[in-house]
Amino acid sequence: MRASIVAPAAVALALVAVPTRAEEPPANSRTYTLYRKSTVDPNERVHWATFNADQSGSYNQTNCELAARLLNINLAQANGAERVNFGVFWCELGNYRP
Repeated sequence: MRASIVAPAAVALALVAVPTRAEEPPANSRTYTLYRKSTVDPNERVHWATFNADQSGSYNQTNCELAARLLNINLAQANGAERVNFGVFWCELGNYRP
């Protein structure tokens, strides 16, 4: 088996392309944030994910709500629950708010 060698310029280019900070979503973006109930404090919510793709329509909302449903179902199955509590993970319009 022959090993391939990566040119140093390709490695440098790959490192430059890595984002160093989170960028603000565009002003016309419909950002949705996925939260989870805290397992320590029932009154606290935990930031789980932010959906801020620059897509039209309800793209971010649809993906956030799909993730919330799947996570709630997965959690219920992992705990052997007979019913799914759809209030553990949920989505809200906008960026993360503590």
